[in-house]
Amino acid sequence: MMRPKSLEWFDRIFYVSMAILLGTGYLNLTGIRDQMMEQHVDDYTALWTAALSLLLNIGVTTLNWYFVSRRGNKIAIVLWIIINLFSVLTLPKLIKVVALSDVPFVAIAPSLLGTFLACASVVMLFQRDAQNWFKAQQGKKDPQ
Repeated sequence: MMRPKSLEWFDRIFYVSMAILLGTGYLNLTGIRDQMMEQHVDDYTALWTAALSLLLNIGVTTLNWYFVSRRGNKIAIVLWIIINLFSVLTLPKLIKVVALSDVPFVAIAPSLLGTFLACASVVMLFQRDAQNWFKAQQGKKDPQ
C-alpha cells in the first residue's frame, strides 16, 4: 500500500519543524550557556551541555517521527500526540511571560509557529487515509 497524502504532509510538517528547531536551538545556545555560567558552570561544559541537549532533542524527535511515519507504530503515535499536547498546554504560559516582560512578541514567533505545526501534524495522523494506512501496517514487519 502506498503512503497516503496526509502522511506525506506529516513528513513535510516535520521537516519544517526540524528546521525551526535547529534555527532556534542554534540561536539559543549562547543564552543557555550564559544562564549556566551564571550558576558557575565553566564555559566549555555549558556550551557542550546546551549543544548535546539540542542534539538529544533532535535525535529523540526524529526517532519518534520514524516510528510514526514509517512504521505506523501505535505507541509512537500516542507519544507524538502527548508530546505535542504539552506544547499546546505550555503556550499560554509562554504568552503570559512575554506579556509581562520586555521581551518582544516576535521572540516567541518560532515557538508559536512550532506549536501550530505540532497541531497540524497531529491532525494529519487522524486523516482517514492515514488511519487506513496505520491499520494496514499493523502486523507487517517492514512497511514501505
